[in-house]
Amino acid sequence: DRNQVIEDVREVENYLACSIHTRSELVVLIRDAGKIVGEFDIDSDTVGAFTQEDEALLEEMGALSSGRVASLAASYEAS
Repeated sequence: DRNQVIEDVREVENYLACSIHTRSELVVLIRDAGKIVGEFDIDSDTVGAFTQEDEALLEEMGALSSGRVASLAASYEAS
């Protein structure tokens, strides 16, 4: 229900990494009219790789693309 910044994934119990080299992760939700329609999920092999500025940039990208993402999701669900 909110963005996640994980400084060191090795400290998170039950963390499921896409790669054994992942050390930090940033997840930013994409919302359209209050509904979650997607997410950006960025991994790094460096502990503490992501900043508040990175999160803000992805939030801006999400705001700019949310309408299109919602439209694509609706088309996919209808098929």
